[in-house]
Amino acid sequence: MRHRSPSRRSRHAPRALLVALLALLVGAAAARAQDENDVVKDPVCGMTIKKGDAAAMSPYQGQDYFFCMKDCQNDFLGEPAKYTGWVATSKKAHGYFVNLFSKPGKVTAGEYSRLFLELVPETGTTAKVLTVKGSMVLNFQLGDKPMKKKYDNVDMQPMKEPGFCGTRMAFLNDGYCDAKFTLQFDDGTEEQVPFRFDVLPNWDKAVGTEYGVPSKMKMAVQHHVVRKLGRFWTDVHDELGNATPDWDKALDFLGRVQAYQKYLPSFVPHKHTKETEEWRKLVDEFGASLAELRKAMEAKDAAASRTLHARIEAENCTRCHLKFRWDTHSDVTNLRDLRGKQTE
Repeated sequence: MRHRSPSRRSRHAPRALLVALLALLVGAAAARAQDENDVVKDPVCGMTIKKGDAAAMSPYQGQDYFFCMKDCQNDFLGEPAKYTGWVATSKKAHGYFVNLFSKPGKVTAGEYSRLFLELVPETGTTAKVLTVKGSMVLNFQLGDKPMKKKYDNVDMQPMKEPGFCGTRMAFLNDGYCDAKFTLQFDDGTEEQVPFRFDVLPNWDKAVGTEYGVPSKMKMAVQHHVVRKLGRFWTDVHDELGNATPDWDKALDFLGRVQAYQKYLPSFVPHKHTKETEEWRKLVDEFGASLAELRKAMEAKDAAASRTLHARIEAENCTRCHLKFRWDTHSDVTNLRDLRGKQTE
């Protein structure tokens, strides 16, 4: 019985499969090498790095973020929205969820931010969004005058990714922004979607003179003043905590605290709003204590400065909060020393 020899095609089939497999592996290796050479930006520090050189990587909301060092990754994981984008409260319009994003993660006065709308249809929604038109009003304080800056006809351009449109904005003052987006649908329907978001102060320009000399402040502006005062007060604390404080830096921070302290007499307290005399007395005591702290810091007396800083937090700050912020005590004049968290 004669045996038929294998055909040329069948003899070379294993070799062809091997060549195809090798080509696939080489292609994958080349793609991987190309991917590792892709240049990306560390979202925390802004350093440009190659993916292959990154010290760490973290996925977040379907996207991979690369970091030049582990410290940057740890900062990112602690507050990822700060470095990617935040989403305002989702709104609904004609069968769509409408989300507002910002990059960088917080809108800061004096810096450009990109604002995006995400339009997500609910299951069963057939209407299509034709156009999105925007308008914004920045509310801020100039001296004792509330001010408004209008931005009409904000151009929301469609983006490559379906369901997204965006624009680039820069607000010169910190405050809060009322944004309104008009959505036009292919069935003739038109709906308006409102959002409100904060425009945060630029800390490099926060020197304590941006509000003039107001006689009375709106609550929203009071919050901005307190945010700035608290930020620089924490900076004083952190600098004094160093074994060898940088006194010039610490005194600069304290100077900004003192500048914002001068606005406190113009505040309307959250609680006990009619007891303005006691409020101003506490504010004056706070100012005198800050002046005492400045003398100790100018003398570069680290021990005395730390003791005074702790005393101010315990006596001035806590007494004020107990009555005029939290309303846990109606009489704070007879409270004992609070430095050991003693509040009774």
